[in-house]
Amino acid sequence: MRFTKAILVSAASLLLPLMGQATPVNTVGTLSVGGLSFDNFACSVTKQGVAGPTSCGKIDVSTISNPAQGIQFSSGFLAGSLGFLSFDDATINYHVTSAAGIDKIGLDFNGTFYGWAISSVTETVKDSNNNIVGFATVQCGPGAIGCTRSDSIALNGVYNDLYVVKDINVSSFVGLAQISYVDQTFSLAPEPGSLAMLGAGLLGVAGLLRRRSKLAAAKAANNNV
Repeated sequence: MRFTKAILVSAASLLLPLMGQATPVNTVGTLSVGGLSFDNFACSVTKQGVAGPTSCGKIDVSTISNPAQGIQFSSGFLAGSLGFLSFDDATINYHVTSAAGIDKIGLDFNGTFYGWAISSVTETVKDSNNNIVGFATVQCGPGAIGCTRSDSIALNGVYNDLYVVKDINVSSFVGLAQISYVDQTFSLAPEPGSLAMLGAGLLGVAGLLRRRSKLAAAKAANNNV
């Protein structure tokens, strides 16, 4: 019990400064990176017990280009407890557009847990008609849940407009759950011109392989004469 309490105190002291330096996600206008544009950000936070962040003003959002183009949400997401339910649940909504079209979304986070606790991110992706076109959950928790820190959402089509609902949750009964960042990356569909060039290149390679095969066969036939 003393060990668990020490972990809670230590983690809280490390994470709270990160929370204080956050840029409010609910005041962000438009972000752009690599042909992607993000806007219409909205956020709400519900907490109980020893948990944070306490408000959307302590959640930062910024663009990223590695390992792919997208955005990152960061804060000191933390829930700690020594025998009672403690949790923090942040729901973030935003709109993303791309002229090239989006066909896949990546989800990655650095969630951890100690004891009976869980860190999770649930992603729901909708089109402009409010139809769900993608869904994924990554989570770290005890027992059979284990840790799944990344996932790839293959959409059921190519979309220029998408609306994303992200639920970031840390919950604890006895132990500690924490997250400091959640990455969201996007795969853009190849442009028609790029597809045509790729097709032409593949045909050229196929022709070259056939020619080499015929030459090899002819050489083998001459050697056998």
